[in-house]
Amino acid sequence: MKMKLTKIYIPLLGLCMLLGVISCQTEPLSLNENLTVTNSSAKIKGNKVPVTLNWDECSSKVTQVDLLAGQNILVGNVTVEIVGDNYEITYNITDDGWCLTQTHLSVGDSPGDFPHTNTGNPKVGHFEFGGSLDCTSTATYTVPISEGTYIAAHAVVNCKSTSEEFAANIESLPVTIPVCVTAKGDGDSYFDIKIGGESFLAGDYNAWCINLHKSLSNDFCFDANAYSMYDENLPDIFGQPENLGAVNWIVNQDFLTQGYTFGEIQWAIWELLELDNNTSYCCLGTWDEAKALAIFNQAIQHIDFEPGCGELLGIAILPTESFSSTQPVMITIPIPCDIDCEETAWGDGCGFPGKQWATYFQYGN
Repeated sequence: MKMKLTKIYIPLLGLCMLLGVISCQTEPLSLNENLTVTNSSAKIKGNKVPVTLNWDECSSKVTQVDLLAGQNILVGNVTVEIVGDNYEITYNITDDGWCLTQTHLSVGDSPGDFPHTNTGNPKVGHFEFGGSLDCTSTATYTVPISEGTYIAAHAVVNCKSTSEEFAANIESLPVTIPVCVTAKGDGDSYFDIKIGGESFLAGDYNAWCINLHKSLSNDFCFDANAYSMYDENLPDIFGQPENLGAVNWIVNQDFLTQGYTFGEIQWAIWELLELDNNTSYCCLGTWDEAKALAIFNQAIQHIDFEPGCGELLGIAILPTESFSSTQPVMITIPIPCDIDCEETAWGDGCGFPGKQWATYFQYGN
């Protein structure tokens, strides 16, 4: 009986010892586990080798950089100003052949703070500021100074040209049109007028007086010839025709939204066009001569201004001979653009460590 039990216990004892040895071994980590490896630049999952990104600290500090499209086309600049506790970061297009259609802006304490891929390319869709734009020449963003001093300013820019249809319409001028005054001194302009007929000018407009010495009353209708303010054949009815470009500059500045009144704008236009302006000023509403003079002083610096697509073109409405005592006026029409190409642009500076061309800079005086 004892012999039988011994024969059974010996194999059982061996099995227990084997299990004990196995249970004391260290369990290997499964190759299917996900690891997170952290270095100074990225978090990388799986069994990939960590990538070390070398960020340039941009030791040169600036308040303005070039805005470059396609790496080497100068289309404008990016400026940084401090206003209170914020940066005012502005994209400016200085080449009339281009415009902004998108912006993406990021600000951080160090270059590594910019949203980027593990390989060091920017993720502009994750930049904190920006958006889509309607082919404009400027865009400004307010950013707290506390965000940091490193700035990555990305943009999408389009090259543009004046619409061929619009150019053909301007070539068709002068054209004779029926005009009626619908309001005078209503707050937005010196006159409101309605142009009838079937020309491309038919419609309702704000209008400005371009001859101080004639008169035009509300509800008065007359026939007129419409000219581009830049037409070489524009009749010489101005005391200072060399300032017509400055007048066209004024109507492109949207002074009404800057705290000026229509009367101050109108006064500046008269000062630019008239030699003898001793006549009393009529119907200017509320206006301040010092503010009107400020507009004039700015405009006189732009006598060579010529609007491009996306801006406003002045159209002179000159009464026909049958209405020789009637006051000439000016309206504005937008110059539409044809978009010819698209490029990526960056505020120039230090390069991102990835393979894509992308740049950033550091703010500082």
